[in-house]
Amino acid sequence: MSDTPDGNGRVTLALLGAKLDDIIHRLDRMENNFDYQEKRIGLLELGQVERQTQIRSICSDISALEKKSENWSMLNSIVAVIAGILAAFGLTH
Repeated sequence: MSDTPDGNGRVTLALLGAKLDDIIHRLDRMENNFDYQEKRIGLLELGQVERQTQIRSICSDISALEKKSENWSMLNSIVAVIAGILAAFGLTH
C-alpha cells in the first residue's frame, strides 16, 4: 500500500486496525464465554455425581425398609396365627 498525499493509506491502516481490534475483542468475549460454559459444565457434572450418590443411598434405604416391612409382615402373620389358635381353644379372655 503506497501512502498517497491524501492520506488514503493511513485511513486504510486505521480501518484495518479497528477491524482487528474488533476481532480481538470478539475472540476475547468468545474465550470468556467458553471458560464460563466450561465451569458450568463442570459444576453440572459434579451435581450429577452427587445426585447419583443420593439416588444410590435412597435405593439402599428403600431396600432396607422393604426388608423390615417383610419381617414385620411375617411377625404379624405369626402372631395372628397364634392368636387364632388360642381363640380356637378358648384360651382368650
